[in-house]
Amino acid sequence: MPGEDMLGFAEVCDAVAETPAKLLKVERLAAYFQRLEPADLAPAARFLTGNPLPAYDHRKLAIGGRAIVTAAQELWGLQGPEL
Repeated sequence: MPGEDMLGFAEVCDAVAETPAKLLKVERLAAYFQRLEPADLAPAARFLTGNPLPAYDHRKLAIGGRAIVTAAQELWGLQGPEL
């Protein structure tokens, strides 16, 4: 099973996605960021923007959703809704 940090990240992504209200999105993100250690703030913010690499790094990951799902299934043995 993924660590609690990744689970918290997934939960905040779901919470932000389920509301169209911009202020509520900001509140949910702010509450999540307050729980993070300072060293985790920048990576979390980058992932939430859809670009996990720093702005100065121009490489592209080129990883599709299928590759991520397959890796998670193999690593954690999760299937379907569990994933």
